[in-house]
Amino acid sequence: MNRLTDRLRSLPAAHRRIALVALVIAAMAFYGWLVMTASQNRARLLSVVPVLQGQAAQLERHAAEYTTLRAKPVASLAQSDLMTAVQSHVDQAGLSSALVRIEALDRNRVQITFGSVVFADWMKMLRDLQSQQTRLETCRIEALSTSGLVSITAQLVRPPVQ
Repeated sequence: MNRLTDRLRSLPAAHRRIALVALVIAAMAFYGWLVMTASQNRARLLSVVPVLQGQAAQLERHAAEYTTLRAKPVASLAQSDLMTAVQSHVDQAGLSSALVRIEALDRNRVQITFGSVVFADWMKMLRDLQSQQTRLETCRIEALSTSGLVSITAQLVRPPVQ
């Protein structure tokens, strides 16, 4: 800094004025650039704020709904309805024609046998049953000669109601 002031002092008065005017113009140009950039970014940020506020409100609603759902007891099947529920899921999945046998082994256990069923349909029905607290206890799956078709013998079980 001392070198700069020494250099300015060594210049003639007219040159010093020109240098000072150039410095003031450069400072004003820099300030103008800063103001313009700040105002553009401010405008962009102001347009984003309502979107972010809406997203935050939606997240709060989801969190409240999640808390409400976690507080509710899980719906389970009535104790006597396991075989009926399994038959209903088989019908809904469109697997009735492939069903060879359905047998209640006890109050909480059902054995089902399918002769020829599409594996993906079986898995979808099984996921639906699992959402009703019914679990796969044992399963034997044999691939058939047609791609994607299997024969299945499975035991489905649910926990006893306490």
